[in-house]
Amino acid sequence: MGNKEFQFLRITMFFTDFVLINCSVLIAILLRFSNPDSAPIFPVLMAINFSWLMIAYPLKLYSYDSVAHSEKTYRQSWRVWLLQSVLLYALFYFLSSVFVVTRIILTYAAIAGALIFISRFFQTFLVEYLFKKINVLNVSQKIAIVGYDDNAQKLAEYFKRNKNIYQFLGFFADSTQINQLVDKKPFFPINECINYAVKHNIKEIYSTVLPHENPEVSELVKKAEANFVRLRFVSNTFLSKPSYDLVQIDQLNQMTIMALRTEPLHGYFNRIKKRSFDIIVSGFVIIFIMSWLTPLLGIIIKFTSKGPVFFIQDRSGKDNRTFRCIKFRSMQVNDESNEKQAEKGDARITKIGAFMRQTNLDEFPQFFNVFKGEMSISGPRPHMLKHTQEYSKIISKYMIRHYLKPGLTGWAQVNGYRGETEDTLLMEKRVEYDIWYMENWSLMLDIKIIFMTMINMVKGEEKAR
Repeated sequence: MGNKEFQFLRITMFFTDFVLINCSVLIAILLRFSNPDSAPIFPVLMAINFSWLMIAYPLKLYSYDSVAHSEKTYRQSWRVWLLQSVLLYALFYFLSSVFVVTRIILTYAAIAGALIFISRFFQTFLVEYLFKKINVLNVSQKIAIVGYDDNAQKLAEYFKRNKNIYQFLGFFADSTQINQLVDKKPFFPINECINYAVKHNIKEIYSTVLPHENPEVSELVKKAEANFVRLRFVSNTFLSKPSYDLVQIDQLNQMTIMALRTEPLHGYFNRIKKRSFDIIVSGFVIIFIMSWLTPLLGIIIKFTSKGPVFFIQDRSGKDNRTFRCIKFRSMQVNDESNEKQAEKGDARITKIGAFMRQTNLDEFPQFFNVFKGEMSISGPRPHMLKHTQEYSKIISKYMIRHYLKPGLTGWAQVNGYRGETEDTLLMEKRVEYDIWYMENWSLMLDIKIIFMTMINMVKGEEKAR
């Protein structure tokens, strides 16, 4: 089972235990007291929750190592439950009375023990059946490893043991190691790594060789980012202040995993939150705004210029996949729409089109793209295919912005970097803001961007074309 699944289990187990121990207290009070209002509910709840956390964390009940092994989870759960029961019995015996102990604590201990161990049974089922057999959260993730030291071999063995989750495809190392280990298959040169990854759809590569240790690995970083392959660097210990720009992102098989940047949206729960938010907001807009705005603007667009109501264009999406971006048509029909950006005073823009662009109304049909999952409410703005091809060659980190779904609005746009990009420096700043958004995403940041966009729509924007 992979690290993402362990993280899912750790969070699920923690919150499930919290619910179960509090429910156990309430059930015990209802069972043992004819008048529950007379029971010392609040002090008992406080004591039980605090004592559980005070014992669970030193015993590392919710640690990666405990969750990774079912037998360890059962053993640690039993220890925490037993120690808590003894502690609570002693505490209430000396501070309160035997009446409270026998009426609440012993009943609570029996109920909590039963419920928690039933939950552990379902956790084992979740791990053994859903994750390993059905593989519900990760469908045979393809993996390769750069390097061939002890860490690399340990990691490879881990991936092979979890072959229902991972498909380990091979090692990549320098020519010296290959010559020494010709019997080790599969084994490939480092400089072939990214081409191999693209060909075989490998999305994550783990390297036990750090960037400053091998020039080929440093070059690998640039190629990986341009091809949407995530490089993870592996170490036995976390380097708190490395000389190279790496951040710790997780633990895997008792090894520290580091990356070039944090990606909050690489986690399941954050992606679920963002997608749920997108569906709710876009659904609301489609039902309550687009239902009357579309026929209203459609009639005006048709009466003021020849051509269709909507302008549909191929744009660069997540992982540089092309999608059909839809807008209200704001220009006269022309042959340059896929090649040339709108400019200040552009003769192609219609009168109603100028108003729609100034107020962002031309972008509203993209809520359909959001609802379909091709875009998000907030994110890097989608560019024309021609611009993606051009700028990816001259701006080193340009393709990183495509790690995310494109947005209807974005952090760069609300900070003034929208509309026409007159020179490369402006596009570099836009990319800089897009990458900052990717590294610092939160649901509150999305909400902030939406409010900033609404304010800009009301007052109008100078750079809107």
